[in-house]
Amino acid sequence: MAYQAVTTTEVANLIETQYRKRFGMDATERMVIAADFDDATEGLTKVGKQVVIRKISAKNANTATATSATDPATLTWEQDVEAVATANPVFRYGAVGLNAPSRSRLVADKEYRKGVKEQLLRAVTEAVDQSAGDLASALVTNISGSGAVSLDQSLILDGLGKLRTTAKRESDPLGKVDIYFNVHPKQLKNLFSISNYMNAQFRGEMNGPVKTGVVVPGWGLTIKISGNVDDSGGALHNLMHLKEACAIGYNEKPQLLPDQPYALDILLISFVEAAVVTVFDTFAADVQTTNA
Repeated sequence: MAYQAVTTTEVANLIETQYRKRFGMDATERMVIAADFDDATEGLTKVGKQVVIRKISAKNANTATATSATDPATLTWEQDVEAVATANPVFRYGAVGLNAPSRSRLVADKEYRKGVKEQLLRAVTEAVDQSAGDLASALVTNISGSGAVSLDQSLILDGLGKLRTTAKRESDPLGKVDIYFNVHPKQLKNLFSISNYMNAQFRGEMNGPVKTGVVVPGWGLTIKISGNVDDSGGALHNLMHLKEACAIGYNEKPQLLPDQPYALDILLISFVEAAVVTVFDTFAADVQTTNA
């Protein structure tokens, strides 16, 4: 009999398909923007139905005369107008159900559940940070750029100058107060094209962004990259802000419920209830760029 090799068709039941035990995780964004917000529930346990942040307005200094120094009737008096910022919590959740036949036949059940729950937790965390990024497009005081321009040094400094002008002493020009600048990844190519930001001869660093590819502080700003920067109205709204500009508070922080039996099924659920709010519009800037 002539030589004839065994083919894959003849041993179809012997050749096995192997699956890696660890599951790959699809991409989500970390909490970047809201991580630098003020605490809306300072001194409280939670937001409740609504959290109210009380503000005291700036006052005027008046020049006194010899008469007004001793006579209250001649003084210039101010009526302190009550000002508040209010935030209502939003409840968000993620849910996946595993039916009994699928679960019982799933060899990697433990690893699968772990991965699904991690993605559910990431989903609600990302949603909160997206709501934080959305605050930028609602700012009215400091607007720089437009949806027709790319990020460059002039635009960054324009936004920074406007913020420092309106935030005054709160922005601390001596650099002791952090100013955060959240940039969308689509503008990373333009950020890294700014020579005064990138070049070692200007920065005087051995491990600057040219070598590491990592965004580091520049112009007194803590620069952070996030896809949760608001993309709306034909523009990216890159949020530049002081910590006190915006606040975040929780009724429930991002978390997972224990696996929930439901008849023969298992329910996997994540949830969060959080409120974000702009407290001082003048402590932030909406640096708009193209979303291309």
